[in-house]
Amino acid sequence: VAKFGLFSCDVAPLSSAPALAFELGVESLQQVLQVYSREANPVEWARAQATLGNAYRCRTIDTAAGVVASDQEAAIRCYEEALQVETREAHPAQWFHTQVNLGLVYRDRINGDAASNAEVSIRYFERALEVGTREAKPHVWASLQAHLGDSHRFRAAGDAGLNTEEAIRYYEQALQAYSPPTEASAVAWATTWVKVGQAYQVLLRGDIVAHKEASIYCYKQAVKVNTRTARPEPWAQIQQHLGHAYNSRISGDMGSNKEEAIRYFT
Repeated sequence: VAKFGLFSCDVAPLSSAPALAFELGVESLQQVLQVYSREANPVEWARAQATLGNAYRCRTIDTAAGVVASDQEAAIRCYEEALQVETREAHPAQWFHTQVNLGLVYRDRINGDAASNAEVSIRYFERALEVGTREAKPHVWASLQAHLGDSHRFRAAGDAGLNTEEAIRYYEQALQAYSPPTEASAVAWATTWVKVGQAYQVLLRGDIVAHKEASIYCYKQAVKVNTRTARPEPWAQIQQHLGHAYNSRISGDMGSNKEEAIRYFT
């Protein structure tokens, strides 16, 4: 805890043992903050606040909505405290990470108005991009593009079709940075292809026939990494996506499309 190790909860849900570690981390960091003060130890205090925010955001021992909401609000308070010291000018790297984390917690926030939370989330991600450029941090930049894609795909404000098109644009920019997929980026590459496919599948602006074909192409790209052997659960989800895509396909023979849909569903 003295080094204020960073928590990350963006890849997969926590099992019970790591979740216990997060619980202990929260308690330890709270104790650290009883020792360090903003006045006497501003850098250490701010790092502890930011790391405590990460721990609150990631803690999943009790997934009851009220508990999750409480932890989200605690994370926001911690991040905002940290930003009082870790300004963009004084600590750009830490400021960048806290902008991203605030974007993530507002994206998933339970309390407050969902539409307003989404707009706040987008603003934080956009601020982070002012520092995390593609040239400086290509994979972090790609991850931010994907986050912005998610925020726009589920955005309540504005025109749904325009938001979906904007989401696709962000996802495609992420794919450019993830390509060609490496061992480190392969899962993110495949996940982003799935998201592009989902966005095209519901896009009702423009050439709908082409959008349906694009969704099928995207899912088939994703399955190159998410194979049945290597990643059986994502593979199964993609089979379902492909089944729905062929079931709603406009081009081609209707009977053949239905048969293909059944094959993917089964």
